[in-house]
Amino acid sequence: MFMKGMGLKMVFFQRTVFVAGLILSGALLTAGSSHALQVGEPFPEFSITNTLSADELASLKAPAGGEIALKDIGHKIILIEFLNVYCHTCREQVTIFNDLHAAIKNDSVLASNVCMLGIAVGNSVREIQEFKKTYGAVYPILADPYKDVFNLTGNVHGTPQTYIVSGAAQRFVIYYHPGAVSSPQPYLRELKAALRGEIAGIEPGNRVPEYSFYYQSKQYSEKDFVGKKVLIYFPARKKYELVGDTRQPQSQLEIFAQAAAEFSDVQFIIFPSPEFPQKVMDGMRFGNVYFPEQPEESMLKRFAVTDDPSVFYVNQYGRISFGGPCITLLNIREIFKGKEYVSVPPVADEEIKKLIEKNLKSQGMQIVSTNKIGLENGTTLYVSAIAPRTSGMYMFSKVESRLSVCDVCHDSHFIYIFDQRGIIKDLIPIALTKYGNVPWTEEDIKKMKNRLVGQSIFSPFIFDPAVDAVTTATMTSSLIFEALRLAKKDFADFKDYQFRREHWEALCFHNMCLIKDAVVKMKKAGVSYLVGGQAFDFDHMKKYLPEEKLPVCPLGGNYLPMGDNVLCSTHGINIKGCGK
Repeated sequence: MFMKGMGLKMVFFQRTVFVAGLILSGALLTAGSSHALQVGEPFPEFSITNTLSADELASLKAPAGGEIALKDIGHKIILIEFLNVYCHTCREQVTIFNDLHAAIKNDSVLASNVCMLGIAVGNSVREIQEFKKTYGAVYPILADPYKDVFNLTGNVHGTPQTYIVSGAAQRFVIYYHPGAVSSPQPYLRELKAALRGEIAGIEPGNRVPEYSFYYQSKQYSEKDFVGKKVLIYFPARKKYELVGDTRQPQSQLEIFAQAAAEFSDVQFIIFPSPEFPQKVMDGMRFGNVYFPEQPEESMLKRFAVTDDPSVFYVNQYGRISFGGPCITLLNIREIFKGKEYVSVPPVADEEIKKLIEKNLKSQGMQIVSTNKIGLENGTTLYVSAIAPRTSGMYMFSKVESRLSVCDVCHDSHFIYIFDQRGIIKDLIPIALTKYGNVPWTEEDIKKMKNRLVGQSIFSPFIFDPAVDAVTTATMTSSLIFEALRLAKKDFADFKDYQFRREHWEALCFHNMCLIKDAVVKMKKAGVSYLVGGQAFDFDHMKKYLPEEKLPVCPLGGNYLPMGDNVLCSTHGINIKGCGK
């Protein structure tokens, strides 16, 4: 399920899944414990010989001495990478971990709370020094020559293995990733999530960003609302056509009017919209309602406001408890009573897998396995391997939970299934309702399937209520189309499991044509296009390429000269030729 060199790497939610591809890319190691360390469990206490410089010890907030113990590291969160200096993947990861180290150092919150520590499994101090000199690793690395520390984890997989641990008196594993990543983002996302209460942002748990506004000639800021519950609303700057859609400013304002009267302890900061009915505003002259002037651009940026509406609820501790495009009165009542509202499917994960596999079997497929994975952009996906395993065939399923945009409607939950070309193969309803919160009928489901099945997830999915809506379920229908519109962004860079292999191959072949064209130009100019007689001289070739950009194989292949042709180590030779 995880193979190096296939593009965007996965984060597994099930640690039991592991295949030869990862073992081959790393160094196979032997662990001494029969129990592999799990997320949520205490990380084993260890003490290891100190070979670090004074600066490296300072970066760990660790005291000088002959040994370094886990308990002596002063940071709240530690990212521990088990590596081996001869592991090819570990060598490739140095640049990514250096970027991660820089990102931590350049973020005041992360720098105060997070440190990185490499532990070289089966390697000596001299080998680590050579590794750091050759590959430029800037983070501290300690030697574990007899695998004593690594064996404490019970891990039998190859390096690299990365753990994020948190805690004071006792450290707990809060995140684990086997193998490589293609960017620092998965780790940064987990670190920021762990410290979300320390970081200013708009994700649930974040400290509310700084803000200020003018109301009745007086300036207010977040400091004036310390210890208070606050709802902040930025109305839509674009039109929503469906009647009753709570993303419409007038519909949302009517909900706020009821909520402000019901919850006098919550402060409502409602930025202006020309669509607000004056009558409703006049009826909201409560002491807990503010109608400020237009917000400054800097505030809009801090709250990531677009043309879509944004609603944020800040609890009495100054932390974001809710963020979304709109909010219903039902959701307000839940959230204001201290319950974090998150739209989740009303079925367990195992039941979702059963629904997916039942559907695929009804399409005549035999399932080898279905695994839940996370992409580096945060998207969650179910991947089903289709028999026989050697076929290289996979099907993909995305679970969608969409917040209701109607004040008397339920949230919508469904699954869409697509193949390796990105073609939608089916739609599985989990909880779809229409007027009166009545479940969709078989005819309703059939109509929606007829609109979607066979289309590419990269289609625009422009919703036309007259054609696309299920009768008395216009809003639910629009939410399905809205979710599918986002698929283009979610899966634009997804390359694993041979997803869109023809697309990536075509891009690679196009690159080969650019290189061939550059070679022709270099020959005419009397400039050598080779270095060492057997590799392209891309440094000199660059100015003969469009926009002086070097072509990169989307799947990580290398471009090599082969006679008058170009060879990609991943895609081979361009047999389709170069058109004019």
